[in-house]
Parts: sequence; C-alpha cells; structure tokens
Amino acid sequence: MNNLYLCGFIGYDKNDIANKVAKILGYRVLNLDCFIQKQTTMNTRTILKEYGETCLREIEREAFQKVAAMDQVVVVVTQTTFALEENIVLAKQTGKVVYLHYPYKTYYRKMKASNYRGMEAQVDEQECMARYNKIHTLFKIAASDTFDLTYCPQLQAKEIACLLQHHSLHERKDA
Repeated sequence: MNNLYLCGFIGYDKNDIANKVAKILGYRVLNLDCFIQKQTTMNTRTILKEYGETCLREIEREAFQKVAAMDQVVVVVTQTTFALEENIVLAKQTGKVVYLHYPYKTYYRKMKASNYRGMEAQVDEQECMARYNKIHTLFKIAASDTFDLTYCPQLQAKEIACLLQHHSLHERKDA
C-alpha cells in the first residue's frame, strides 16, 4: 500500500493540504471523520455523546482498517485515530504518517475562541495544555515526519508529495 496519513489538530488546514498533495500525486482524498459519518449516518460528536468513547473508538478502528486497505489515498485522520496502537502499526504498514504541527499557542488560541466549530471553548489553560501534550505525543509517535505549519500550505503540500514519492521509490527498489 502507498497511502499518506495526515494528522494534526482540529482546524489546521489538513483537508486543504490533503487536497493539494492528492492533486500532485494523483491520489484520492479521504477524511476519516466523513468516512465514519457515511458508514454510520452519525457524526463522531453524536456517536461520542450517545454511545460513549469506547463505542466511538471501535467504530473508528473498524473504519481505519477499511481505509488502510485502500491504495493511493491521502487520509485525513481524526485527532484520536492514533490513540489505538494498532492504528499506528497499520498506518506505518500501509503508508507514511505526516504530522502537521502548529505550536501550542496557536492551538490554545483556537480552542479559546468561543464556539470554535461548534465546540465548547476550552478556556482552562492547564486542561488545554494537557490535552495538547497528550495528542501531540500520539502524533509524534505515529508520524515518520513532522511539518511545522508556519508557512505556505502550497509549498508544504509539494514537500509532502516529494517525501511520499521518495518513500515509494525506495519501497520499489527494496522489493
């Protein structure tokens, strides 16, 4: 398999970059949240609220297995996809994981903004930092490469596409 998995915090241009990378590579784009919603007819927030975190993680695990079985897909994963170690292993077996990173201050500003994407504002800075650090650690474990999103997404999309093309070339030589 030759997929690209993009991870990063909510609201950080993942879909925009995914579309740009996919266009360069001739890949399809798949957003895991949207895939889950199509499979279940519920968004992940509703699943979490009505059925709990354990149920959501199981649905997410099954959806990720289906997506990982595809080929030449740029996948935008959820913030919690890599909370399951088996998803990290599967992602690394079927492609490359890239972490699109923003500094904590940017994350905090977005989470502090009232009603950000319908979310309750996380105004407690200690809670917000703890959540950031937990998710950041998962992304760092999962990712083979990290891109700091401090400049033009178009240029970064080209760099990410080159990275995947280089990765694919080495896989073919090793086969």
